[in-house]
Amino acid sequence: MLFDTVVTVTLNLDFCFFLQTTVPPHTSKNTVEIQKTLDDLKKDDFKLFQFHLHEYKESKHKPIPRGKLEDKDTMDTAVLLTNHYGNDKALQVTIYVLKEINQRELACQLEKNMDQTWIHPPLTVVPQKHKM
Repeated sequence: MLFDTVVTVTLNLDFCFFLQTTVPPHTSKNTVEIQKTLDDLKKDDFKLFQFHLHEYKESKHKPIPRGKLEDKDTMDTAVLLTNHYGNDKALQVTIYVLKEINQRELACQLEKNMDQTWIHPPLTVVPQKHKM
């Protein structure tokens, strides 16, 4: 189920703009981007990613226990990452682990996608007449 977020921005003009974005409930943009990136890994590379993810110790958090990663698909792993590390750190961890398993192209693509998402978030501008 998708929800529309409507933000009204009033300008010193005779109309308002309604900005609409569509975001799945309870799913951060980082989680979605991580999941899309993990989907691009081959099965063996995804297993390797999970192995290295368990070994990740560059954080104040303890590594994700191996048992929690067992039998998880890409979406479950992305959600687990963001729940365990938080949105921003999960992105950093994902990029780090991708580089560790020699998936630098995917790591760079994820960085680029996230830069574009934050600089130019998807939105629709709908001009509406302002009623006084």
